[in-house]
Amino acid sequence: LNVAEEFFPPPPPEFPSLHLKHCPLSPSALPSLLSSISSSSGSVLVHCGPGVSSAPFVVLSFLVSVYGWSLADAWGHVSARRKVSSPSPQLWEELRRLSISHLSSRVSSLEAERASLIAERKESPPPAPSRLESIEAELGRIRKERSRAKIALNEAKTMVNF
Repeated sequence: LNVAEEFFPPPPPEFPSLHLKHCPLSPSALPSLLSSISSSSGSVLVHCGPGVSSAPFVVLSFLVSVYGWSLADAWGHVSARRKVSSPSPQLWEELRRLSISHLSSRVSSLEAERASLIAERKESPPPAPSRLESIEAELGRIRKERSRAKIALNEAKTMVNF
């Protein structure tokens, strides 16, 4: 998946199974990029020109939005494998927004499941308390993570304004 502005030449004939897709990076193109990656049936090489900002951004976005990783875990994974990774401040801000959005969706989903379990408890014998307890624990963890992400986003905005 080529996320660079420029289009690289097609693969050499000795690699007939290599398929290239050119998707220059833009905020509006991100859902399409993530869909391309998640719908592929094999390994996906994401690259841009130098491999420092755009390609790591796409991989981080994928890990956060598709696999549900925390931004910190995703960054640890990507930076350990590509030491020169350094998304631009604007891309970091977009990653933080994406992370907050994903965490908020997860909170909503867990709250709905918790409400359903509580409603079931009122109507019939209590469900296994372990699931309700695990939801409560996960909600607490996700809310803390979302709060940290919001603080980091606000700090980043403050630094950009100076």
